[in-house]
Amino acid sequence: MTCELHIPLRNLSIKVASATTIATNPAGTFRYRTIPAGFSKVKVKQAVVTYDDLELEIAGGEGETTLGEAIHSIILWSKRVPSPPKFKQPNIPALKKLSYKLTPEELDEAVKGEVKEHFKPKEKNPFDIPTDKAKLNYCKKVPQLGEQPQKELDQTPFRRLARSRFIPCFMVYGLQGSK
Repeated sequence: MTCELHIPLRNLSIKVASATTIATNPAGTFRYRTIPAGFSKVKVKQAVVTYDDLELEIAGGEGETTLGEAIHSIILWSKRVPSPPKFKQPNIPALKKLSYKLTPEELDEAVKGEVKEHFKPKEKNPFDIPTDKAKLNYCKKVPQLGEQPQKELDQTPFRRLARSRFIPCFMVYGLQGSK
């Protein structure tokens, strides 16, 4: 069973590692020695990085003295702060009776209810775009391509550029060359 290893600090309990408990009988042994009262056998899965150098109360079977050395090893851990992981039970609504398990009368009633629910009037959504043309007057019509009026461009800025030495005159005026 998965568990968390904690150490007490004043009135708090601080998680230092996650582990798996190993079931033992009341007269269990650890490395040919009886397990002291108040301790249980656990296999350390992962230690919190901050507590890697935490000294063990009872050295591990292979000479581990810190929690970081005991990862993937079996050690004895004090039971004074038992803390199995706490999982919240999801709130699952009661399931409806499956349609193939309904009697014909129950099925007819369920179908009528679903049809009524489907065709009930919809609530008005304030974000819906109005489809009435009178309500769309607040929108400004933007002329589309081909609907735009033809405008003559003012050539003054191009003539000024033509005087500069970087743009030849025939490129601005559309001439094929100087005559």
